[in-house]
Amino acid sequence: MTALNLPQPLAIELDEATWNEFLDRSERWFGQVRAAQASFRKLAEDVLGQMHEPHLRQLIKEVVVTARRHEEQVDELYRVIGREPPSPSLLSVGGQLLSKGQEALGALQGLATGAQGWWDDLHQLFLSSLNSISAFSAAEQLGYALGIREIVDIAFPISLEKFKQHRMIQEILNELVPLAILYRTGV
Repeated sequence: MTALNLPQPLAIELDEATWNEFLDRSERWFGQVRAAQASFRKLAEDVLGQMHEPHLRQLIKEVVVTARRHEEQVDELYRVIGREPPSPSLLSVGGQLLSKGQEALGALQGLATGAQGWWDDLHQLFLSSLNSISAFSAAEQLGYALGIREIVDIAFPISLEKFKQHRMIQEILNELVPLAILYRTGV
């Protein structure tokens, strides 16, 4: 879809300058979506590296593969509004910084709770998952507000898939909390 055939504003008295500002603001939000998803993917990769139990390792590996696919799909959000996605290296740096900040928070929480390091990372993955779901859900709502169905068609299925995986991460987290806190062992 090119800028020339984008849907036109649906609101009465919405001039071209306002419409373009709405697209600019959406473009900036898509950067947030990318950063949240890159952070989630990085944390998922880190957790995968710490999992040794085959069944759990396979589940987290599926999360990583899906996270990479979702991260790639963010580019389509930009293209739908007639914009080119920013350089992946620039966006992945933001995601890595966010990921490192979340890991530091997890380490601090771990000191307070007495849980093992791998569990802190898994807990941060759980929280990062919520952040990423929220970012895609907000993009979906922008699509509705702008009347651009293609944004919804990208963001809604991703949000659903992410939410299913989020519940799985929550179940893994709940299953492993006794190991982390009572026995202080890894998986």
